[in-house]
Amino acid sequence: MKKFILLIFTTTLCAQNLPNEFVGFGASYNQQLSPPVSGWGVYAKKITDKTYSFNVVDITSKTLKPFTVQTVTSTGIAQYIGSYSKMKVFGIINAGVAAAESNVGFGYSGGVAFTTKIKDNIILIIPVRVQKTTLGDWQGTIGVGIGLKQD
Repeated sequence: MKKFILLIFTTTLCAQNLPNEFVGFGASYNQQLSPPVSGWGVYAKKITDKTYSFNVVDITSKTLKPFTVQTVTSTGIAQYIGSYSKMKVFGIINAGVAAAESNVGFGYSGGVAFTTKIKDNIILIIPVRVQKTTLGDWQGTIGVGIGLKQD
C-alpha cells in the first residue's frame, strides 16, 4: 500500500512540471511504407493539469511510382499517465482528415508518446502509434522528434 501511495504522490508531482504548451516535429519508421519513413509535426496546449489538446500533421508516402504522399491533419487528446525514470508517458488518441492526390477520407491513430527534457526548453519526443485512414491499411509507427516547450 505504501508503494501505491508513493506512486500516486510521485505521479502528481511530475504532472505539476508539465509545460503549458509545446511544438515539435520528427520522423517515424513505418515498415508498410515505401520508403518506410514518414514525417510529423505537432502543437500541444495543456487544458487541465494532466491533459493536452494537440494538433498533428502526418505526412506519409502513399505510392512510390508515381511518388505520391498522403497527409493526415488531425486533433486529439494526450493524457499524462506517469513517469518512468526521466521519461514522461502520455496516452494519445487523435482523428482528422486524410488526403492523397484527389482522394479525401478520415484518419485516426492512438498509442503512447514518451517525452524527456534534453536541455532547458528542448524535449525529446518518442511517439509509438497505430494509424488508420479510410484511404489505406492499418500502420504501426515508431518515431523520434524534437520539441520546444513553453512553461
